[in-house]
Amino acid sequence: MMNNINMILIKVCEKLNLSESLYEKLKERYQKISEYLQTHPELNDVKIYPQGSISIGTTVKPISQDEYDLDFVCEKDGLNPFHLFTIIKEYLKNNGHYSELVEEKKRCVRLNYKEKFHIDILPACSDKESLSQTGTSILIPDKELRSLLPSDPKGYSAWFWKKSKEVYKRDAEIEALPQYQQASQKNYLQCIVQLMKRHRDIFFQHKQEHSPPSIIITTLCGNYYTSQRSIPDGLTNIVNTIKINPTPKVYNPINSEELLSEKWEENPILYNSFRTWIDSLYTDLQSLKDANNIEEKLKEMFGEKIVNPILDELKKRSLIHTNRKNLSVTSTGILSSTQNENNTPVRQNTFYGIEED
Repeated sequence: MMNNINMILIKVCEKLNLSESLYEKLKERYQKISEYLQTHPELNDVKIYPQGSISIGTTVKPISQDEYDLDFVCEKDGLNPFHLFTIIKEYLKNNGHYSELVEEKKRCVRLNYKEKFHIDILPACSDKESLSQTGTSILIPDKELRSLLPSDPKGYSAWFWKKSKEVYKRDAEIEALPQYQQASQKNYLQCIVQLMKRHRDIFFQHKQEHSPPSIIITTLCGNYYTSQRSIPDGLTNIVNTIKINPTPKVYNPINSEELLSEKWEENPILYNSFRTWIDSLYTDLQSLKDANNIEEKLKEMFGEKIVNPILDELKKRSLIHTNRKNLSVTSTGILSSTQNENNTPVRQNTFYGIEED
């Protein structure tokens, strides 16, 4: 049965993905914005690259609003990131295509599109004094704190891909977005992160202020992931490990100076909420072993809107499988429910291509 659960979870991830058409629109916008920024006299040699979930293929469809986000870094040495922030904002505002889309955030310039996504542009310069060994550390501005903060999105992406046993190597003035991936093309670690983020969104739907950041979930998944034969095995192993290691400190894996869980120390309620969620996810995963409860549990874990279409599809396929021995193909190639001497029986197949237990 766990083989079937693995297949269902892959289909859940497929539903959580950006559609390929939306991804292509986002990709087109990213390229045009990047090329436009490079036309500014001070930004002709700027480095531009994606960061966050879009760069590692773990983006998840939001629950409360049907809007995705793309984060990318605009890195320029020799310019203070606060000054770079102003250049980016004003240059976009002076362009008729972008002027009405611009919104100023505390660390980035945001472009709000009507096409179910927004784009965040993060100004940065290289961090020459960083103790990190990656060589890709940067400094980013925080307008509320009025200070520069260390970050390393490139180093983090490389760490994640290494953990998932994939190769990461990108370096160009304008780095293209990663190639679009169907869920069936993703590695198990990517899928596990997507599933945990979706479960979190369901669990904290009415208490979003207590929801743990995606960077913490992704980091813990990367820290505790070991190659597994299935998504349920990998997910269960990670959740079990988190459960028995109640450490309220999560550091950036490529910068030990950056405490990702800083807000947990400022507000212990947030950490306690995280532990409660992990306990709930652990219980849900154990419940999936009960064959009589799988459908309802999957809906609770990932939402009816995501799960119902998957179950409907599988039930239809299961019905075809059950009745396949009664099906035959006529001499004209038409599928028939009866057999006669002129019909060829249809060869029986396993449930959705996976052996049933």
